[in-house]
Amino acid sequence: MRKVLSVFIAVCLVLSLCTGVFVSVLSAKATTAPVLVAGITVTSEGFATTVMNGKTLQMNATVLPTNATDPSVIWLVGNAEGTATIDASTGILTGTSVGRVIVEALAHDGSGIKGYQAITVSTKEQAVIVLQIGKSTFTVNGISNGSLDSPPIIKNGRTLVPIRTIIEALKGSIGWDGTTRKATVTLGSTTIELWIGKNVATVNGKNTPIDSTNALVVPEIISSRTMLPLRFVSENLGCSVVWATATKTITITYMP
Repeated sequence: MRKVLSVFIAVCLVLSLCTGVFVSVLSAKATTAPVLVAGITVTSEGFATTVMNGKTLQMNATVLPTNATDPSVIWLVGNAEGTATIDASTGILTGTSVGRVIVEALAHDGSGIKGYQAITVSTKEQAVIVLQIGKSTFTVNGISNGSLDSPPIIKNGRTLVPIRTIIEALKGSIGWDGTTRKATVTLGSTTIELWIGKNVATVNGKNTPIDSTNALVVPEIISSRTMLPLRFVSENLGCSVVWATATKTITITYMP
């Protein structure tokens, strides 16, 4: 009888301990504080900074930390010189009148954290081209646009590319004179002439150094492909050029 009683008491103690642990675990889970949003970065599809009047543009929000309990956002738009509407849940922006607007992503978790991005509503379509060092493929406004003859490379600290496909994607043209080894790039009202091995080009007939800080930057023929200095050509055609070191990507933005 004493043995039975002892066993019964032991079982009760074990059950009591297990119940205590279970309750403690539940209590700990119940009291775990939520991880609030600490930062929001707002971008757009294809990294566009404009939307055509009457057209739509998908806005995107990157939330930090990545383990935030509630990473969702509420989309808002502030009308400035222009006007637009935005779907509060999907982030689809629609331009309604020409000018600049401010897109806002507000954290849904009540932390009050916001992210912003200025977008211009325009009657002209912007082109955003994204390239990556070592890769022949590229995108135009977030959509794959075929491939280059050869991938972009870095030489003498500058990016060289076979630029024909890029210029044609911008609705420009490029010509080649084999006798003088001259490439002629035309976009809109701008014409650039570059010669293989020469560090001076012409922009609308005016002599212009390709790189005033690095005389080694010149057009070259590499593996039977004419490679031109990307930043020099792009900026003189009225494009903006952004280099991302971490991903080795180049973003070219052109507004006709």
